[in-house]
Amino acid sequence: TILNKHSQYRIISLLLYFGQRNKTNVNMMEIAHSLTHREIANWLGSSRETVSRQLENLRKNGLIDYQKRKIVITDTKRLEKKLNSAQ
Repeated sequence: TILNKHSQYRIISLLLYFGQRNKTNVNMMEIAHSLTHREIANWLGSSRETVSRQLENLRKNGLIDYQKRKIVITDTKRLEKKLNSAQ
């Protein structure tokens, strides 16, 4: 639905923004802060449940992962492509 695409766009944008500051290699980024789903929801004016659902979808699709309680963008190029298709 349009609401899901909008939520996804906002979450991906935020992840890429935070990831740019901590690029570990060409196609992988680690979010420096250990962000909670609630914190992300507060920044985006969304519900924690929506954020959790969207992050789980990104994880299942191999675009993000969790390491030591931090979000790692595992495929920056695919995530950026997904962002462009969500617009």
